[in-house]
Amino acid sequence: MRRSLLVALSLTVLLSVWAIWRTPNTSVVAPVRRTDSIYQIPATLPAVHNAKMLSPEDLQPLPAHWDAPTIQAARRNPFQSSLSIVPPVHQVAQVALVAASSALVAPEPAPSAPPLSYRFLGRMLNPQGQRFVYIARGDTVVAVRPGVELQEGYVVESVTDTAIELVYPPLQQHVSLPLPPTPPDQKR
Repeated sequence: MRRSLLVALSLTVLLSVWAIWRTPNTSVVAPVRRTDSIYQIPATLPAVHNAKMLSPEDLQPLPAHWDAPTIQAARRNPFQSSLSIVPPVHQVAQVALVAASSALVAPEPAPSAPPLSYRFLGRMLNPQGQRFVYIARGDTVVAVRPGVELQEGYVVESVTDTAIELVYPPLQQHVSLPLPPTPPDQKR
């Protein structure tokens, strides 16, 4: 063991023994005896600096039961805004009239094609010169060419260098999925 650790350990042991064996300072704290009615203090109290001596009549026992405090109702709602903005009466009437008229004549929304959830994945040119374009939806990869039907009901119309043209046959809605430009080293 290192010498410094041994010195620190022995010093700690010596200080611990000294702290246990030294006599406690009784000049500040006085023991208190409990009788049936009140707490009494021994007649010989040590001197306390600038302190008034208490007589047994000065000490009162604590009550066995405390009364519950009364809680008064709140004067205002703490969760309500303190600012109350009231629009002028003519604006309220106008808004109500517009809301009522729009509720009566609200047309049904026109049917629309489902959102296109495919994204461009990549393109490839095989040794024979055929071009393949790939799109992905989640983990599903699809090789795109005219006539391919996608899961959402879209059908591929054409594939160009700039976009994939799709049609949703039930509504004859056309959608274009833009493609990034082809790198110069892959053009033929």
